[in-house]
Amino acid sequence: MSRTKSTSSFLDRPLANSEPYVACSINDRPGAFAEYVVVDFDLTWNVPGSISFESAATISMCGLTAAQGVFERLQLPCPFHQTGNFDWLNLAKGETVNFFIYGATSSLGLFAAQLVRLAEQTSGIKIRLIGAASASKHAMLRETPYRYDLLVDYRDTDWPRKVREAAGARGGVQYALDAFSQGPSVELTESTFGPQGRYAVFRNPAVGNFDISKLKIKPTIGAVWEGLGVEIGYQGVTLPANPKAHMFAKRFFEYLGSDAASGQAKLVPNPVRYMPGGLEKIASEGFALLGSKMSVGKFSESQERDYLRPISGEKIVYYVVSGN
Repeated sequence: MSRTKSTSSFLDRPLANSEPYVACSINDRPGAFAEYVVVDFDLTWNVPGSISFESAATISMCGLTAAQGVFERLQLPCPFHQTGNFDWLNLAKGETVNFFIYGATSSLGLFAAQLVRLAEQTSGIKIRLIGAASASKHAMLRETPYRYDLLVDYRDTDWPRKVREAAGARGGVQYALDAFSQGPSVELTESTFGPQGRYAVFRNPAVGNFDISKLKIKPTIGAVWEGLGVEIGYQGVTLPANPKAHMFAKRFFEYLGSDAASGQAKLVPNPVRYMPGGLEKIASEGFALLGSKMSVGKFSESQERDYLRPISGEKIVYYVVSGN
């Protein structure tokens, strides 16, 4: 990330617990858990002065992950890169496209919804955006910049049928994105399709613990790290260097910061939850919180521990220097 004007060292600036331009710790390339990070210049973006570094840190990796899913894998019309269109659907005049997101309040889901709306704007074709999330978050998701048309409660066991019914005469949605991509969510999301569709998930079957042979609509799967453009070891497999993914990432970050001079970013950041403790607490508290491995009792130990309450509709952000 960069400002359109010069800034001080990032040593006293916050970074999200991971960034798109560094590899994870199983690779020879160094990871983000450091006080100094060297980045490829074409995978940085101009942060408007109106957006804090805390907020900007929420966009980089998850914003790119969502863009890869919506534009590269699902091939929705894209405002900054040549992708597909809706011709394969043979839409009738005025017909609406149906797009479903499972995990609508996840960081990935929040950005995916905004990108779907950009695809709608780019194509001029109405997209009915349907999401599954906790009922307590439905009001937020109906507002700008997400503007969901229909929301279902993921705790309602009948939600897949409600999604199919909402899609109208096609008998189900044409596009779906599973922001969790874990276990039952993959099959449940796939059950919302009609006879044809395009499906994006973000974990491979072994890591996501799902059986791809059970799915009628086979999902496309990828990893954000492909955007680095170099060979990467990820989730037990080696991802070869992917120049096309690197070009897409470069164009995404150019687009993301293209309105910085006017004080705007192309995506609205996630709501931020600042996490104390610096690098030392990322593994013991940050990863545990994201993995739901912290007990309910631990969440409510004291007011000082309120930052460990269950995470929903927020992005956790750490300062790299402890004590801030």
